[in-house]
Amino acid sequence: MNSLLDAEARAVKKALRSLDAADKHLQLKETDRAIAEADKARVALEGLDPKTVTGLNEYRAALSRLSNLYLDLGVTALALAVLDRFIKALPKDVAGVKLKVSALRRMNQPEEALALLDELVASFPNDRDAHIQRKDILLKLERRGEVMQALLKALDADPLNEETYDLILEMTEDRPLWLGRKASALIHKDKAESALFELDTALKLSPKDLTLMMIKVEALEALGKQEEADDLMEEVLQRDPLNRAANLAMARRARLAGDGPKAIEHYKNVLRSDPESVTGWSEVAGLLMELGRYEESLRSYERLKEIMPDDIPALRGRMNVLAAMKDLAGLDAAAQEMLGLAPAEVSAHLFIIDTLLGIGAEKEAEPYLDKAQAAFPKDLEVLDRRRSLHAKHKRFQEVIAISEAQLAIRIEHLPAFQDLGQANWGWATWSRPSRPSSAA
Repeated sequence: MNSLLDAEARAVKKALRSLDAADKHLQLKETDRAIAEADKARVALEGLDPKTVTGLNEYRAALSRLSNLYLDLGVTALALAVLDRFIKALPKDVAGVKLKVSALRRMNQPEEALALLDELVASFPNDRDAHIQRKDILLKLERRGEVMQALLKALDADPLNEETYDLILEMTEDRPLWLGRKASALIHKDKAESALFELDTALKLSPKDLTLMMIKVEALEALGKQEEADDLMEEVLQRDPLNRAANLAMARRARLAGDGPKAIEHYKNVLRSDPESVTGWSEVAGLLMELGRYEESLRSYERLKEIMPDDIPALRGRMNVLAAMKDLAGLDAAAQEMLGLAPAEVSAHLFIIDTLLGIGAEKEAEPYLDKAQAAFPKDLEVLDRRRSLHAKHKRFQEVIAISEAQLAIRIEHLPAFQDLGQANWGWATWSRPSRPSSAA
């Protein structure tokens, strides 16, 4: 193994020496000698298989130098050939594909470079750099209608990247909108001061924009300028009493302060403004449950289900309300619904079991525990539930069996180790023959 690594290192070093020599010849305009040294570097590098190279970054960097050197020398066929060999061996090596994109762009072949980038972003949609390169090429090709789409995809890949927002601002006519979005990103990056600067610029362009004003409220709060934030929030609500963002912020404040009724009034305004607000329905449903208004909470979760029928968190919330109401029939129906949505998610099974056990419905929990054990026979958390249930009813032999099975899966599983000791002691105590009392 060491001899192979040594051979690889020697080959790369040999190539680098040839590349250094080629660069010197190129500077002296000794083209033939430069090409000869470049060819030596190519032979050294092609003596290695890219699939088995351990120092891939160094190997790729040497290939990049070689390709660029051939381009500088006007030997374009070899410039592409060395990269094609690498890409053929490692077609999913993003950095390698980008080397060819760079070469094609240097050769003034933007259409070919764009085709490669299209394939790249189809496989790696979160590669912001690839989207930005697409934007640059589309601009060069004067396909301006597609440029903004490329920038939006770059933003999807990295939603908080400030440079992407700046590029969009260079292209867009709606500067207030994008200044506001950039400010939101800056707030999320703990750069509220910078966000405030962008917002002030945006509000000069659009002074009555309530969305911008609410983003500014967020920035002011992040900077600890609560009084200014409150004044601005009040101004927003005066202009638009049903403003969604302002009412949502006020509802959360009231909830945090323990003023449930006030919070609910603001949530109602949120839902008047946006009847299908997932956030509004979810938060008010949770608050109503906290206040013990179970029927209203259940209706809110049902409305949420209409909007998002397959939403697991909303279903969990509904099950919590049903559990608080001790509605076993409703819980069973909701549990079946959850398993229909997430049959392979152990967390769904555990939630159902824990919810039923939490209200003392052991009989109802048993079939769900059986299902979970059948589906996940070696899951320690599922086995924990079964072991704890046996321990509760002092079924010592069953506790011992499950504890030993768990420790065979993970020797350091402390709950099983503890229960095993207690069960062994309990079993020994229970099965020990009682001694006859001594005569008086």
